[in-house]
Amino acid sequence: MGFADLKPVAVGVLVAAVGWQTVRLADSKGETAAARADLAAYRATSAENVALALRAARAEETRLQERTRKAIDAAKNETTVAHADTVRAESAADRLSRQLAAYRAAVRRASEDPTAAGRSAPADNALDLLPTCSAGMDRYLSKLGKLADASHIADSTCERIADQLQPASQ
Repeated sequence: MGFADLKPVAVGVLVAAVGWQTVRLADSKGETAAARADLAAYRATSAENVALALRAARAEETRLQERTRKAIDAAKNETTVAHADTVRAESAADRLSRQLAAYRAAVRRASEDPTAAGRSAPADNALDLLPTCSAGMDRYLSKLGKLADASHIADSTCERIADQLQPASQ
């Protein structure tokens, strides 16, 4: 058997190898197309998930901003009420101061009456000390009240905002 006799066999083997390689190539192209389709579907699903997550994050941010704004508005209202209370308290202190001045004037007139009992210097000094102490206490208590109001309002506002920042119930 010579080379000429092997030629048809070699061509047959070569044709079979080319056919088998063609089938493998077709299978690979099919697998590549399937992988590309899977990748495209994955990308589409991922894009939808990202869009949904962004919408959810924006909605949550809007919810938190709205609740924070409401807490701040409530604090402003509390501050307005506290300021009005302070004005009323200062007005009452002024009325009390005027009443004290009228009382002091009445005591002085009575002590200057020649028919009244003798005047006492220590009583006059004590009478003069009362409005000084009263005015100092009024100023101190007014400042203390303002600080207490501001502290309470800030505390309650922080608590409200912290409560509002909790995630929404599902």
